[in-house]
Formats: sequence, C-alpha cells, structure tokens
Amino acid sequence: MSAFHERRYYQTLTLFFIYLQAEPELVCCDLYNWDDDTEACVPDCEHGCIHGTCVAPNHCVCAPPMILHNSTTPNTCLQPVCDQPCINGNCTANNQCTCNIGFKPIDLYTCVPHCTNCTNGDCVSPNVCNCHKGYTKKNGKCTPQCKSDCRNGYCSEPDKCTCNDGYELKGDKCEPICETSCQNGDCIAPNTCECKLGYEPKNGRKEICIPKCSSDCNNGYCSEPDKCTCNDGYELRGNKCQPVCKKTCQNGDCIAPNKCECKEGFESKNGHKEICVPKCGSGCSNGYCSEPGKCTCDDGYELRDSKCQPVCKTPCQNGDCIEPNKCKCKEGYEPKNGHKEICIAKCSSDCKHGYCSEPGKCTCNDGYELRGNKCQPVCKKPCQNGICTAPNICECKKGYVPKNGHKEICIPKCSNNCSHGYCSEPGKCTCNDGYKLNNNKCEPVCTEPCKNGNCVAPDTCKCFNGFEKAGDTCSPKCDLCTNGVCKAPNMCECNKGYDRTDKGCVPICEKICVNGFCSAPNECTCNTGFTQDTLDPSICYENCGPDMDLINGTCVVSLPPNPEMSSGTTTGLASMQMTWIVGGAVLLLLIVLVLVVISRLYARKSPQKTPEDGPYGSVAYTVPNTLFRKDDLIEEEETNDTLLDRGTSAV
Repeated sequence: MSAFHERRYYQTLTLFFIYLQAEPELVCCDLYNWDDDTEACVPDCEHGCIHGTCVAPNHCVCAPPMILHNSTTPNTCLQPVCDQPCINGNCTANNQCTCNIGFKPIDLYTCVPHCTNCTNGDCVSPNVCNCHKGYTKKNGKCTPQCKSDCRNGYCSEPDKCTCNDGYELKGDKCEPICETSCQNGDCIAPNTCECKLGYEPKNGRKEICIPKCSSDCNNGYCSEPDKCTCNDGYELRGNKCQPVCKKTCQNGDCIAPNKCECKEGFESKNGHKEICVPKCGSGCSNGYCSEPGKCTCDDGYELRDSKCQPVCKTPCQNGDCIEPNKCKCKEGYEPKNGHKEICIAKCSSDCKHGYCSEPGKCTCNDGYELRGNKCQPVCKKPCQNGICTAPNICECKKGYVPKNGHKEICIPKCSNNCSHGYCSEPGKCTCNDGYKLNNNKCEPVCTEPCKNGNCVAPDTCKCFNGFEKAGDTCSPKCDLCTNGVCKAPNMCECNKGYDRTDKGCVPICEKICVNGFCSAPNECTCNTGFTQDTLDPSICYENCGPDMDLINGTCVVSLPPNPEMSSGTTTGLASMQMTWIVGGAVLLLLIVLVLVVISRLYARKSPQKTPEDGPYGSVAYTVPNTLFRKDDLIEEEETNDTLLDRGTSAV
C-alpha cells in the first residue's frame, strides 16, 4: 500500500470513529470541496475551470466545440479558431476541421459527401450517388445501360455491347460466328449449326443440312422437308415414288416404268401384259373382283386392308382422304388457298415472311428470324455500307452500289468504271499494282520502254504490225529470211555467201555442182546415187549399188530375169544386157558432148561483163540450184574432156 493510500485509510478510519462517538458531520476528501447548491462534494481544480467543468481533481473538461487552453490562462475553455470556415464540418481545433458524419475531407477546410462506391456517378450526399447519363443503379453500382440486353456479351459503355469470344456484333446484338456457313441451318453458338425445321445434318456434317422426309424416298430424293421428288418414270403416290406405266396394269403391278407384272392367279390377256384376266366369285364394294377372293377397286380407290379405300392423287398433307381426291383437314389445320388436299396449320396471328408450322406456332421463312413476334430479314453476310432490307439483300447507302451483284457488299461508286483499278471511296479511283493514274484513268506501266510496240498491260508490250515478240523485245518480221537477218518488216538482208531470191536467201557456189546442188556457200551436195569427187567437191559421179542400173542419169533397180525363160536363153540375155549397157554408155557420152558444145557456143555469144556489173554479172543457170561463173568455163571444158576420156575408156 502506498503512503498516500495508507494516509487516506487512517483518515477515513479516524473519521469513522469520530462519527460513532460524536454528532455526524460531513467532511469532503482531499482535493474535493463541499458544494451547498448540490449538497455534495465536488472535485477541486487548483486553477479553476473557466467555461468548463471540473470532472475530477485538477481535471477540467470543455464542452464542445470549446477546447482547453493552458498557454495564457490555465484551465480555460475557449472556442477553436480556423482561418477558413469548415464546409460540411466543425472547427474542432485551431485550423483543423472535423467532417460531419458521412463526409470526408478533401483539404483542411472542405468536406464532401462520402459514398462507398460511386464509379461513373456523382456523390451528392452521404451514400447517395447520382449516376452519369447512360448509367443506371444496379446492386448499388452505376453500370452502363444499353437499349438491348447484350445477350452473349456485356454492356461495356452506354449503348455499346461488347461480345463474348466466338460472337460478333450485328446491329445491336451479339450473334454467334460459324466459320463454315450453315446451309439450311442457323448458327446458334460459335461454330455450332442447328438445322432448320425439316432438315437434318448430311453425313454427320452439321454445317450442311439437307431436307428430311418422314418416309423413305425410294426411286427419288427428298427435295424439301417431307417432300419427295421422284425420278423419271416414277410418281408420288401415298408418300412413295411408284413406277408409272403409260398403259394401266389391269390386275397387275407396275413394277418398273412401263413394265407390268400380273398378280398371282392372273395371266396376260392375248399377250398384253398390261391386261391381266382374273376369276372371282364374290363382289367387291367400290370395285370389282379381279380374281378369286381378291378385289380390284374402282377408279379413285385402292385396296388397303382388304378394302377399297379412296385415293387422293395429291397426298392429303395434314389431313385424311375421305373420298377420291377429297381431303378432310385434321383438327388445328385448314385448307391452303382453297386446295383441300393441302392442309396447313392455323395460327391466331399473321405469320408475315413465315408460315404456320404447327397449330398456333409461327416459323419464319428461310432468310428470316423471329424477333419480337415478327419475322425479320437476316443477312448472313454483314451489309457492308448498306442496310439489310430482305434476306441477304442489302440496300446500299448513298454513294455506294452493289459489288458484282453481291448486294450484301456495297462498294463506292465512281463516275468512270476505274478500269485496272478500284473505286476506293465515292468518286475516287485507286489503281491496281502495275498501273498509274493519268487523266483519271489507270494506265499500265512498263519498267522497260516498249520499243516498236505499245504498253498494253503491266510490263507487257504489244508489237506494232510487222513486228513480232522475240524474248522481251519486238523484232521486225520477214517472210523467207532463213540464212539472213530481218532488218525491218519484210526487209531481209542475206548472210554472206547467200543471195536474195523469191524463195528466200539461197547459197552461192562459185563452181557449178555437177550431178548435185548447192546446199551451202561453196558446198555441193550430190544427188541420190552419186558420190562426190575427192579432188573436186563440185563434181559428183554416179555410184549405183548392186542390182542397180544407171539409166538417163538416174539409178534404177535392175530387171529380174524371167523364170519362164529356158536356161538356153540365159547366155543370149546376158549378151543382150551387155549390149544395152554399152549402148547406154555411148548415149551418155553423146549427151555430154552435146552439152559441152552448147555451153561453149553460149559462152562465146554472151557479152563479157566487168566485175563492176555485180557479183552475179557472169553467172548462168544450168541446173536448178546450181551456179557457175564464165571464168570457170575453161576448167569446165577440161572436166568435160576428162569425163569424155573416162567414158571412152569405160566403153
């Protein structure tokens, strides 16, 4: 126990004994004084408590907003002083404001309303948020507001939807994206097709939907939902493709086009297989007995379940055939446009751009989808620069026209056709690669100039008349310019050693080619059956092979001996052949001598020309394709004399 408390303990004990021994008298404890007004002991503050309350010994408390000051006058309560007024708060200390409940400070003297979450809005009072334009309060937050529900996406900004992955924005809706177009189906989810009513996937490929028929379309194909189209020679009867016979099969079955087969118990009548004669002992209602125990129904009826039932040529769709070619619609169906054989479902509302698929159920036509109880047009491809006004039909905006008949794509319109380019925006042409704009026209550009031609396409030249393509250039064209150079259209310059004739450039031989022809400049080629002389290549000698005879300068096959001739005449024949050979040789020598004499006479009569007369001044034609000069006449004469000597020796 501390000294203070021990002292107080003994004081209290003394007072208690005094109280027991004397009259009762109230005495306040230390640091407390008696207050007559309240008749109680109150705490004592040594320096007083000006404008405040002494709540404990030497402990003064000020009433708000006053604060305790001990600097100048101890235990004095004074009002706090702030240099500026406190907005939405109280001055609780010198130059210090305390915000009211629900407010927060933004500087020393200003308090603004406080809201827990007020993004995209303004906090106008404590926890009271006014959303900005285009935002609405949702779960205590200001969220963007869109006119549509942003299905398959979210409203990211006022009236702006952001689609989820696999979806794209079409108009104001997020539509799923299918990379492969859904044929006869709808894209219901990313890369997920759902076939339309009456269609089914083709071979498991959901992106291709084909019509579905409830019955098997044998001898035909399902062309539309629940509609079979029969092959040639077949027709639809009772939802089946039946063969057609031009002549009715009486008491028989048409098993193939124009082919009848009699039923069991029937036979052909007089070889006519389409007429089968039956036998029967009982009558048949709505028909006649075609064979024992079997009925053949009248026209308009067919045998079903041993009874003649009415037949409707056109199947009763959603109805029952009650009489021949007379249908009665089922409940919930009505005749279509007065055609009682076709019953369509009845709907209370008008299914414009659609049809009533079931009683009370509207299904939109292809190219439309149900939106707001109405069938609206659908454009599979977005209308670029246009508006979807009908299924896959876009109406182009001003300044745009459909592209190549594709109405879903609208391209800019230009006054000219922008040939070799494209209209990049209304009234503006942009040229393709390889073309440049000149006077509002796209002209081709050739890297290299077109010599002797025109640039008709990028880096493509078209030659002028008289020129032809030779590699990358246009060269002049000449007829019959072999062994020469075409300098200009039909202007041929022959090579050295060749001469220009109406047959082209022909070679020149200075010496005449005897028994041959000039095949190249100063080169002779022997005729068939002749051999070139090793010393003088311009001379060719006869060279007939075995079993060949030279007759009139030409090698011919020797005549075979006549087998019918007797051996006795063989010697005479051999003698006769030898005589022919000798005579032919003599005749050949005579012909050579005559030619030599004629050539000498011709040479003497012909006037002599100087070299200035030209390269052909002293040339004479003797044999086709063979030339010789007069300067060589002497050499020719010597050659002829040599030939004559050889011929004489041969004889």
